[in-house]
Amino acid sequence: PFDSEIFVLVVGTQKKRFRAHSAYLGQSPVFDAMCRHSFTESKTHQIDLPEDDPHVFSLILKYLYAGNFAGYDGLLDDDSLDIDRDTRALQLADVFLLAEKYQLSDLKELLVSKLATFADVHENIPAFLETARKVYSGIPETETVYRHFFQMAVTGMLPVCKMDGPAREAFNKTVSDGGILATDLVAGMCSVYNFELRESQESLGKGIFTQ
Repeated sequence: PFDSEIFVLVVGTQKKRFRAHSAYLGQSPVFDAMCRHSFTESKTHQIDLPEDDPHVFSLILKYLYAGNFAGYDGLLDDDSLDIDRDTRALQLADVFLLAEKYQLSDLKELLVSKLATFADVHENIPAFLETARKVYSGIPETETVYRHFFQMAVTGMLPVCKMDGPAREAFNKTVSDGGILATDLVAGMCSVYNFELRESQESLGKGIFTQ
């Protein structure tokens, strides 16, 4: 792989430059097409990615070369780092969205397993819901596997949401905002609490839990 062609990737509005071998970039169908088939990129050996965040992209590139996400595991596990769990969860979501963009299925599965660790921390429910909203904003409606993960993770928090003020408020806001995530949460509530589907649908747009 190290004898393959080198491409320069210009990332973000900062135009930060990365150098990467085409053999590693080719693990992404998107980059493979750019390196091998795209007239412009394959000729200039430069790929412009103005919409991507350089830090998040550096993590994607690390994964393509290492075949794992060990560096990011350290970010999650090292308590000495000045990054709280809520921020880490949102960063995981950012990486997930970029993995979705570049069609890196294995990385998406790994990130979901990391996100699952946040689903068990009840005090992080508002942050986890925010993470779910971010992920939902970038996945297609047909991506049922990851939708099911978030549906099950959040609906598993329902007992806490009914009692805890901030969690209840965050859950109600998520449902009231509507969209696919709200629909999935209501469907999850139906399965957990055996609600009538009609009654649950009527609750969309006005919150579920009340004091």
